[in-house]
Amino acid sequence: MYTKAKIDVNKVLDNLKPHLNKLPKKIGLATTIQFIDYLDQVKQFLIDNEKEVFIGNSNINKGQLLGCNTNTISDIYSKVDGLLYFGDGIFHPKGLTVHMRKPLFCFDPFSYEFKLFENEDFDKIIGRIKGAALKFFDSKNVGILVSTKSGQSHLARAEKFAKYCESQGKKAFILLNETLDFNSLQDFNFIEVFVNTMCARIGYDDTVKIFAPTINFDDLLNFLDDYEDKNAYNLMQIKM
Repeated sequence: MYTKAKIDVNKVLDNLKPHLNKLPKKIGLATTIQFIDYLDQVKQFLIDNEKEVFIGNSNINKGQLLGCNTNTISDIYSKVDGLLYFGDGIFHPKGLTVHMRKPLFCFDPFSYEFKLFENEDFDKIIGRIKGAALKFFDSKNVGILVSTKSGQSHLARAEKFAKYCESQGKKAFILLNETLDFNSLQDFNFIEVFVNTMCARIGYDDTVKIFAPTINFDDLLNFLDDYEDKNAYNLMQIKM
């Protein structure tokens, strides 16, 4: 179940129109589940305004982003000169910047705010991820964050990764949480780096709340050439 966003789509598109000249001719289009029912209208609006629009496939709905799953852009990335994110918030755009090196335009259907993520936005996020990855290689004590929520738990993945850490001479500590209490992590102040298998928002938006460098598991795998079955995770490559 999901709650469809209630918007006056014609009014929304009227407010998007003044920004169309900023978009490239070949544009990818993506959104979240709340706005997925409006995607075809947005696409047709862009086509009517002489844009060539590409919407990627995914294992959910075409063009839909879900958490850290940005695979919907993978099959259109080479065809477009930029991407338009039609949705609210910055969590999903932040996830996209990790996997892109093309202009990322964001239009908020609620506030009508139009934003372009610049290279400095890309570089800041990539720099933090690379820093956390380097800390992982240099660390002896690794904390692995795991959710206990149904449908969000990746305990088997965490246990396998813990064995990998031990094979690299590290000690791995699996920390189970239903909802992560950032203050409680202070009880494990011997941890030098956290690897997150919970919601990807933690690895992008909440790192400032955690005393040690924190990196999402999928992002870290991009740096682990020797990790067994790495390709089975259907990773989006980080664009350095």
